[in-house]
Amino acid sequence: SRTLKHAVRARTARCTAPGCGAQAVHCDLDHTLAYPAGITCQCDLATACRRHHRVKQAPGWTLTQPEPGVMRWTTPSGRVHTTYPTKYMI
Repeated sequence: SRTLKHAVRARTARCTAPGCGAQAVHCDLDHTLAYPAGITCQCDLATACRRHHRVKQAPGWTLTQPEPGVMRWTTPSGRVHTTYPTKYMI
């Protein structure tokens, strides 16, 4: 839904891949656990630029979301990188 897309993009303002600066508004909304096994909710959706969306699907890469917005990327060599939702200043 439009509300869900807005909520996910507001939660994380950029691509969730480590070091990527692509703005969420230009990113794909990607299921962490591939649909239909993964449900369409904030707990399984995240922003990923097209490049990192494809990387995630490449052999040897894994991506988990232990809690909404916390993304754990594992490279084929086993190195783990964790990214977190955007922190907004009030």
